[in-house]
Amino acid sequence: MPDPHPLVCRFGALGDMVLLTPLLKQLYLRSGLPCDLVGVGGLNRKLLAEMPWVRDVYSIDSRSAPYWFNRSQRELVRSLQQKQHRFVWVCETSQKSYRLLARAGITRANSINQLDLEPVQGEHYCDKWLRLGNLSPRGFDTQPLPVQASDTRLFVSDSETLECRQWLQARGLDATAPLLCIQAGSKRTTRRGQANRASNSKYWHERNWAALIDAAVEQLPGVQVMLCGVPAESDMCNAIKTLCSKQDQVHNIANDMPLRRLLAL
Repeated sequence: MPDPHPLVCRFGALGDMVLLTPLLKQLYLRSGLPCDLVGVGGLNRKLLAEMPWVRDVYSIDSRSAPYWFNRSQRELVRSLQQKQHRFVWVCETSQKSYRLLARAGITRANSINQLDLEPVQGEHYCDKWLRLGNLSPRGFDTQPLPVQASDTRLFVSDSETLECRQWLQARGLDATAPLLCIQAGSKRTTRRGQANRASNSKYWHERNWAALIDAAVEQLPGVQVMLCGVPAESDMCNAIKTLCSKQDQVHNIANDMPLRRLLAL
C-alpha cells in the first residue's frame, strides 16, 4: 500500500538541512504523521536523530556520481519504490536530482516542487519552505497553516546534554558560563589547495575572525569562545586563536566535536 507519511527530498549540505526543519514540522502538524527525508551524506541521520517530526532518513553518498556505479543511489530508488509515498515535496532545482527521483516514480507531475513556487525577492529559505509546505499534493486533504515566524529547532536527549556538560567540566569550563561558538570553516575550506584560493568564496581571513573574537570578548566579559569545526579545520582554528588578544578565553575544539555533542553544546 502507498505510504501516507510526507516525504521531503533535499540534497543539501548540513546547513541546508537545518534550514529545512520548519518545513518538516509544518508537514507533521498538517498530516499528523512524522516525515521521511531524502538527503545526501551520512550526517543527516545524526542531525535529525531526536527530532519528533522525522521518521526515516534515506541518504546517498553522492548525487553527482553515475547512477549505475553508485550503490547508494540504487538502494535509495529501491527503497522509495517499495514505500510508494503518496505525498512528496521536492526542495530542489537540480536536474540531476529530478532524474534520480524519477527512477523511483517521483516526478513534477505527482509531487509538490520548489520550481512551482513564485520567487520572492529577499525571502529567507525557511519562509520559502513554509510556503512550499502549504501546497498540497493530490489527495493531501488538510488545511494550510498560517505562515508565522520560522521555528528552526534541533533536539538532543537528556543523556547527550549531560555528556556535554561533563565534557565541558573536563576541559575546565563552567557549563553555565556564556559560550560563543564560532564556525570559521566550511566544506570548501577542507578541500585540497590554499584556503584563500579564488574558488573558496566563503573564505574569510584568520585575522578577520580574530578581530571579531576580540570584539566579542570585549563586549561579553567572561565569555568562552569555542572554535568549532571538523578535524581538518583544526589548523585554521589554531591560526585564529594565535591571532586573538585573550587566547585563554579561546578554545580550539575542532578535534573533539562530533555532531551530536555540537548540537548539545
